[in-house]
Amino acid sequence: MFKLYNSQSQISSDLSKFFKNIFPTISKPHLKIVLDIIIGMIKAESVVTTDIIKKIKDPWSEVQPASIERKFERFFNNNKFLPYNFYDSIIKHIIKNYKLKNNNVYISFDHMYCKDKFTIFLLSLRIGKQGIPLWFRCFKGVDDPDAFNLSLMIQGISYVHNLFKDKNCKLIFLADRWFNFREIMQHIDSLGDTYCIRTKSNLSIEIDDYEYSDMISTISDIDPLFSKSLYFDSVRITSFKFQTKLAVSKTDSHKEPFFILTNGNTREAIKHYGYRFGSIEFIFKNQKSNGFYLECTKMRNIQSFTTLFTLVCIAILWLTILGADYTKNKSHFKNCFKIRYSKKNGSGNKRTFSLFNTGLFFFNLAFEATKYIVLKCNFLLYDI
Repeated sequence: MFKLYNSQSQISSDLSKFFKNIFPTISKPHLKIVLDIIIGMIKAESVVTTDIIKKIKDPWSEVQPASIERKFERFFNNNKFLPYNFYDSIIKHIIKNYKLKNNNVYISFDHMYCKDKFTIFLLSLRIGKQGIPLWFRCFKGVDDPDAFNLSLMIQGISYVHNLFKDKNCKLIFLADRWFNFREIMQHIDSLGDTYCIRTKSNLSIEIDDYEYSDMISTISDIDPLFSKSLYFDSVRITSFKFQTKLAVSKTDSHKEPFFILTNGNTREAIKHYGYRFGSIEFIFKNQKSNGFYLECTKMRNIQSFTTLFTLVCIAILWLTILGADYTKNKSHFKNCFKIRYSKKNGSGNKRTFSLFNTGLFFFNLAFEATKYIVLKCNFLLYDI
């Protein structure tokens, strides 16, 4: 009979030691159910409770599915479990031990929606060509004003700044055109960090030292050049009397030009902003159609959804870390298996595996494997 390595009970035990160490106040029952849900979620690639129940094993094997479902429901609705605090302890541990490869650290922030049920404001850290969640807050519905409050966004930005304050790095915050608020840009600048924020074309501006200054009253009056960016190192946004810089770019692949406001080097602003697409968008994709199908959840109240979303973020975080670890140390596993990083799609083009999908594939190979494969549960993140 073959011995199986990395059983659910073994993985749960290893993760339990890690989580108990960084968040000692969590109760044993809560920790046990958290870990079993995360493992079941990864195996099922789903957040739907009935799908998770089908994948979890001991000690649930002899329990009726209806009983497990009720127990899960009680946990998700238990306000004694503090999901934000729990995730905060994980992220602080990860960033404290995070070894930077480059001086620039890219942080994206944006809103995402779970159909018309919930709104999430999220900040992410770019790792390789994708990202991991750093800080988030969940809200009921799609029109809760608290989800779009400037104080919330500033709170999240300050949190991330403090995460990295002891690191020798340059924080660069990236955001889409819905975040070109003076208060956000001023706050990032006051922290000594850099912002690259896309702005709307109807923004009223004045440009110094430009031969066509008299012809420009809004950003849309600037005529962008194909394949050649324009840079303005002294721009006043007249609608809210704010001095900043502007980079303008137009490419064949986008219908609209990119107007990027920045307090940094305008020559680098377009390139920096481009890193946003592979960061936060990948997280949303992994939570939804490319990963756990978050929008299939039937949860209705904000407490249960926040707990669920937190566990999804932990799963994404762990799988991305496993993917980064394999990418950096793949020679250690060459005698066990080899993950193919790309494959051809229907059109003959190559599609590269993301760190998340590499980690997911790695987990599935290691789970109950007949060969011994080290499945790390220490959440040590590598910069790729």
